Amino acid sequence: MVCAAAFVSAGLPLISTVAKADITGFDNLNPMKWKFNESDTGFPNLPDPNTLQIVNTNSDQARSVFNLQKQVVSSFVASFSVRVPATASCCNQYGLCFVVQNDSRGIVARGDSYGYSGITPSIAASIELEFNPEKAGIWSAGVTASGSPSTGLNFESGHKMQVKLIYDGFLLKERIVDSVTGNSFERNYPDVNIPLTAGGSKAFVGFSARSYSSGGSADIYISDFRFHEYCPSDFNKDNFVTADDFDAFVTEFIAGNAAADFNGDGFVTGDDFDAFVAAFVEGC
Repeated sequence: MVCAAAFVSAGLPLISTVAKADITGFDNLNPMKWKFNESDTGFPNLPDPNTLQIVNTNSDQARSVFNLQKQVVSSFVASFSVRVPATASCCNQYGLCFVVQNDSRGIVARGDSYGYSGITPSIAASIELEFNPEKAGIWSAGVTASGSPSTGLNFESGHKMQVKLIYDGFLLKERIVDSVTGNSFERNYPDVNIPLTAGGSKAFVGFSARSYSSGGSADIYISDFRFHEYCPSDFNKDNFVTADDFDAFVTEFIAGNAAADFNGDGFVTGDDFDAFVAAFVEGC
């Protein structure tokens, strides 16, 4: 079996390379990096520098927060965690979105429903906490559409839910994992053109949220936020390019699995191996 050790003996570098991190955490909402917008007069609580309580138990809070620097969105990886206290009770229009946008208002863009409605052009990954079990979907053009699939997860368990979005320029993959039970929700969205939908190859990224409008109460905490350009040689998606990625690719390649179709031509051939090696040596 071909493995990373063979490349070491061949003199090829296997130095660990960190995938480029364009945004890491909330940095205490440093005003040189973040803009927080609200419909009320409160200010978000930050239990620690990289955990944002975006809404609290007060009613009718429509809020958003965006990084001041536009990011490349032609391909990217976004990850974050969501936690809702176990004492929460659900209610109308209650939830949050990860938002990619080029709204004319820029970093001060804020909507009503989910804090997202009316932000356009944009695309958003919704977490719809008003439902039980909660739903998750993809919205666009500032429209909070119905019909998102159920996650089968219980966000109101108080567990931290880990969300990862991977966009390779064509396919958007979403995965949500309950950090306590290990239960997960996964969905692929093919033929998604985020630059076209969001109004450009660069866009503002951040979050929107809304607290309950009536009949419930809950806080929403967002933490562990990381956004960086998609790195294809980070094959195991751990945000590093190491020998583990090489071995993971080789395992899929030898098995002839679709995951090893690195060049996306629908076949697993030596061309995929060569393309992966070239990307691996380059790193990120």
